[in-house]
Amino acid sequence: MKKFLPIAMAAVMSMSAVAVSAVSANAVEPINTPVQYAQVARASLATPKISKAESVYGGVKLTWNKVNGAAKYRVYYKGSKGWTRMVDTTSTSYIDKDVSSGRNYTYTVRCITSDAKKFTSGYNPTGKSVKYVATPKISKLEVTYDGVKLTWNKVAGAEKYRVYYKDRNGWTKLADTTGTTMLDMNVVSKEFDLSVDDIYYTVRCISKDAKSFTSGYDSKGTPIGDHQDCPEIYSIGAVNNGVEMHWTGDAPKFRVYIKENGSWKRIAETYDNYYVHKGAKSGSNTYTVRGVSKDGKKFTTMFNPTGVTYRYKTSDKTRDAYINYMMNHQSEWMPSLGSDHNLSGVMFLDFDFDGVPELVAQKADSNEYSFHSVVYKFEDGKLKRVGNVNDGFAIYYNKTAKKYEVHDLKISLNVDDGYYWSGNSIITYDGENLFANMYSARGVGEESNNNIYYNYFDGNDKNISRAKYNEINLKQLNNCVNAHMFTQFIATGYGDTSVWGENTTAENKQSLIDAYNSFSYEKY
Repeated sequence: MKKFLPIAMAAVMSMSAVAVSAVSANAVEPINTPVQYAQVARASLATPKISKAESVYGGVKLTWNKVNGAAKYRVYYKGSKGWTRMVDTTSTSYIDKDVSSGRNYTYTVRCITSDAKKFTSGYNPTGKSVKYVATPKISKLEVTYDGVKLTWNKVAGAEKYRVYYKDRNGWTKLADTTGTTMLDMNVVSKEFDLSVDDIYYTVRCISKDAKSFTSGYDSKGTPIGDHQDCPEIYSIGAVNNGVEMHWTGDAPKFRVYIKENGSWKRIAETYDNYYVHKGAKSGSNTYTVRGVSKDGKKFTTMFNPTGVTYRYKTSDKTRDAYINYMMNHQSEWMPSLGSDHNLSGVMFLDFDFDGVPELVAQKADSNEYSFHSVVYKFEDGKLKRVGNVNDGFAIYYNKTAKKYEVHDLKISLNVDDGYYWSGNSIITYDGENLFANMYSARGVGEESNNNIYYNYFDGNDKNISRAKYNEINLKQLNNCVNAHMFTQFIATGYGDTSVWGENTTAENKQSLIDAYNSFSYEKY
């Protein structure tokens, strides 16, 4: 509510006078019958025209033209009792902070003398009107299992909201929504070379057709800030004495939970990033992990509310035949050793989700940061090669298509040239042939003057803008739910050293069995 008492603004003037002197600002001014332009003295200055009335961060911003000869300006708003004086200023802009979101406001401006005792111009009796829409304020920002969750207040008069993120390249549109929450699942792909601590968010109101802004925005933004990443169980599987799980994250201590009868039950606390649940019941077991303080009295991270379910199994008969063949025909699948620091090994991943996982053999080549994997299927009692892939796997469930998708990340690094390239692909597999279909890629290089430059590409390797790159990724992933694929990687060599040969036959066989049993993904 406005707090000013009404001050009449129109001066009493003689209608018959050819030239009228400026009237004292303290003279009686009719409140509801303001003086028209024609009644302004011929010697008066030009009438200020409000060029813009807009909702900004903190209020309504008025902007008007500079009038030649004007010493000062007086700003008015129109209330129920007519025009009411707000402020005198030498500036050509003013922010009215005493406003309420969703309400309409009307303003006008006239020139006055430097001592504010006389009017020196007329004013627009109609005024300039604007609907004030407040700037949304982010009330909560959480680093969750699947991304960064934003929550902001519902703004009166708002039709739609636009969410932005800011990194070293400035503000970039994230998405439009009519809701007051959003989950940003694309944090890592925005700037792989930045920590999420360097990401800021802001929200702005827009029109229903998304063609114009209806509010201001917080230009500083809300940072993710100091946080500990939500623990992510990336590996889970059977071992001889129970169910073993490994997770990411850095917390003072971790608390492990199992879901029983729809509720989470604490089963352990550990300082390590792994845990073996001894005596786990046969069948489905769902786990989650959360960071806690050293004394265990408060939580320090979020947690995956869905949890990770270890329940994906094939028959022992199929598994045993699979593993026995691998042990007896090692030369058919054993990854070749390279040099430098490359790691060779195998893992299991069910590309067609038929219940029998395929074998992925990562071959180490001569380049330190180059990876290449061969995929085999087990059919008719033997291995058959079906294609090549890379090693950055992720499984998603596409809610729209109602199917699972295997995504692949190809990474290439040229140390000498200082250039990093990464490609995002979807793997298709029909049971016979396997292909990686790239939908986006990006490259980052460092110039001799230490400046960083970026390149962005679509699925056809065509150079595109950064905004288009993010748009493609969001379109690809917005309808997807992380299915949390987990599998155990078995190292067979490091550089030119055979790790496989250092173990006994029984140990190697057990490692393959554990890896086979560990493959798991969320069921939808």
